[in-house]
Amino acid sequence: MRSSSSRSPDTPARINRGSIQRHGATLRLAASWKMQGSGAARLDGGCWTCTRARMGRLKRKDHEVDEYLDLAERLCAFRDERDWKQFHNPKDLAISISLEAAELLEAFQWSGADTSSEGREDKIREELADVLIYCFYMADACGLDPLDIMRAKLEKNRQKYPVALSRGSSKKYTELEEGHEKSPE
Repeated sequence: MRSSSSRSPDTPARINRGSIQRHGATLRLAASWKMQGSGAARLDGGCWTCTRARMGRLKRKDHEVDEYLDLAERLCAFRDERDWKQFHNPKDLAISISLEAAELLEAFQWSGADTSSEGREDKIREELADVLIYCFYMADACGLDPLDIMRAKLEKNRQKYPVALSRGSSKKYTELEEGHEKSPE
């Protein structure tokens, strides 16, 4: 779904000292900016991803990014319309992620050697969506951009798991050694 914005996707949003529309509610910008660790400003009570997009820090280059931003805004709107952000602190969101992940695992309980998802797609779809939504809310509560942290983690994993050493292996990176297995210590 394309953004309803009249500006070009590559044009950064302009923020001024008036009011802006966000999730159907008008927010005043006067003295409501916070500085994040990266030096980027964020609206108090606003969604981190949506704020970055409006400030032009999240480059909108293709349809998938537009869909991501649309979904991010819809998730925040859903939460904000119900006044649930007050309950979305990092501790409670971490607990919720764990609980929903356990419900996802429940889809495979008592399945024995059957490791496929066949016949479990509906349950997996529901519980995986819950996990992903809570992960988004957790990133927002911590002022983290989900795309940025996944990119950074992917690069870190590339360093820890070079293809030449890890291809076809389920070993942890600390067990990988060029030419031979690491001896247990």
